[in-house]
Amino acid sequence: MKIYVAASRYDVRLAEELIGIIQETNHTITHDWTVSVREQSAGRVKTAQNRQEAGVRDRQGVRDCDLFILLWSDKLIGGLIELGIALDRGKKVWIYDPKVEVQPHVFFCLPDAPVRIINAGWEITQELQNSKTIDDICV
Repeated sequence: MKIYVAASRYDVRLAEELIGIIQETNHTITHDWTVSVREQSAGRVKTAQNRQEAGVRDRQGVRDCDLFILLWSDKLIGGLIELGIALDRGKKVWIYDPKVEVQPHVFFCLPDAPVRIINAGWEITQELQNSKTIDDICV
């Protein structure tokens, strides 16, 4: 199964951990945006060209995924844009919200883009270990 993980750049470490778990369960990450965040942290200069290339890669990662996982945070910016792309594309969406802050929203009830809010990390791991295809995923 192909998966895209979205998060705030402030939660890059958590995103990297989840990406590792996904890869250990033999699923594919459509685009690992944490690599470019780490490069920027290491001193790579941000230019308009860099931002454009990153945006294209991120958008394509969302388009290519079967399952979109959003790590919820009150600091989300790009992740919310990516969530909009996923919903518009009819992707299955999981929102990981360990603090139980996400409020129900009309866009979480779209018939062609089911959203599941998950409050425990073990649920993600267990579900991915038991699922081989997007049809196996519980939303």
